[in-house]
Amino acid sequence: MNSPTREEVAVALFALLKVVPGINYSSRRPALWDNSVAMPALYMGNPEENYVYPNGTATPPMITLDFDIFLYINAGQDPNVTPDTQMNTLLDAIELAVAGPGANAFVQTLGGVVNHVWIDGPIHRAPGYLNGQGMALFTLRALVPWGGP
Repeated sequence: MNSPTREEVAVALFALLKVVPGINYSSRRPALWDNSVAMPALYMGNPEENYVYPNGTATPPMITLDFDIFLYINAGQDPNVTPDTQMNTLLDAIELAVAGPGANAFVQTLGGVVNHVWIDGPIHRAPGYLNGQGMALFTLRALVPWGGP
């Protein structure tokens, strides 16, 4: 089995994310929230890759692809609306999608394209208390199977 291409992984992950309930717009080309077409919006970028040789360089590497996820909301100016509510609902929906289906919960393989996808590290949040414009930034990491060139 050959390893999937970077593009195959990105396409499969984006296909999972763009149908998350509550997302009105999604793109693989990150933008500033001022330029966002519709909110809530989800943008995905692919900034980092990592090769780890757990048993020395003569063995197949463990390859991870990191994807930065930008989530934008606009909760408006109503002081009776808590921006955290919308942000929490969307983050819960993304977490559920990434968790994996049914009995395989917490093992998301993107339909067999990767070994596993997970939220890695902190979720940086600015919910929008002052002006209603909120953002969350976090990383999804994909462990790519190695099958040779």
